[in-house]
Amino acid sequence: QNEPQKQEQKERKVFKVSYIVPFRRGGVTFIERDWTEGFLVITDKYLAFISKDKKIDAKVEIENITGVGRPERNPQKMPGSMEFVLSIDYNDEGTSSTALISSNKETVDEVRYILEKKLGFKEKIRLSFEERRLLMLLYQGINSPKDIAEIMNITESRVSELLIELINKGLVDTTGRLTMKGSKIVSEMFTRGAELERISYELAKTLELKYNEAAKSTIEILAERGFLPRSREEVVNKTLEEWLNTLVEYLSPIGLVSNVEIHVNRLTKTIEIKHINSKQAALVETLYSMYNVCVDIFTHVVSQFIIQYFGYLPRVINVSTRGSDLMITLEVIEPLPVL
Repeated sequence: QNEPQKQEQKERKVFKVSYIVPFRRGGVTFIERDWTEGFLVITDKYLAFISKDKKIDAKVEIENITGVGRPERNPQKMPGSMEFVLSIDYNDEGTSSTALISSNKETVDEVRYILEKKLGFKEKIRLSFEERRLLMLLYQGINSPKDIAEIMNITESRVSELLIELINKGLVDTTGRLTMKGSKIVSEMFTRGAELERISYELAKTLELKYNEAAKSTIEILAERGFLPRSREEVVNKTLEEWLNTLVEYLSPIGLVSNVEIHVNRLTKTIEIKHINSKQAALVETLYSMYNVCVDIFTHVVSQFIIQYFGYLPRVINVSTRGSDLMITLEVIEPLPVL
């Protein structure tokens, strides 16, 4: 009579973690939520988030989990002893949601291994670039054909065609919402991107001190090839703003920057670098850190150019988004020359 109970007890695993559940739901991120110290319980049928006072904050059926192992960057109020973070994507009554757990590396690795083993999905569906992009937009809660058409720079009739393709592949239902299968595909896309993100993040940390060196080399190569002046005396034929936008022209073909505008404000002594539509670019490819590495290197190239040719030291004072654009503002510490 007690055999089923013993079996369930044997299959249950309990991990001491901190968690935020949900951290994201339907494309909305709850960045103000605190971490809750407690336990993650995993059985063959469900996983449960339980606080230290034994309150069940959430219970997710295993069959509703759509992905695991997508790290979140800069989680809010990270407990000092919990260094590693793991995301768990799941379907909550038809809405894509994400929970975060935080613990030591051994615990995070074991939880990830157990859940991946339980899920065991490997999708082999072929998707076009447009289909992947549309899936990502739907995941973010953007489902208006008009908005999608504007973001993807296609017609609304093309949006309808793509939706029909995704419906036929079982990834989207007739209301335009992701199916369980579609959510799993998106989660796999995030996971693949996260692996590259983790590698590129570690690379960025390792190479951070090398950015200035890379920037100097870039400036030197462009000067040697006659694209930039060889000395400060030769820069007087153009304003700083014109020179900086010339940099964009020469660096765009190698993929370091794309669709960038630079504006110099002589009164406020600031330089604004606008990476146009960067939010959508990063969203589609899911290579956030690799994109950020290129942005960082380009910012260093701009700074090095100003130091080398104009003799002033710029510093980054603000990084923000405006719509889908990424805005980086540099301040020149000493008075700017006539621009």
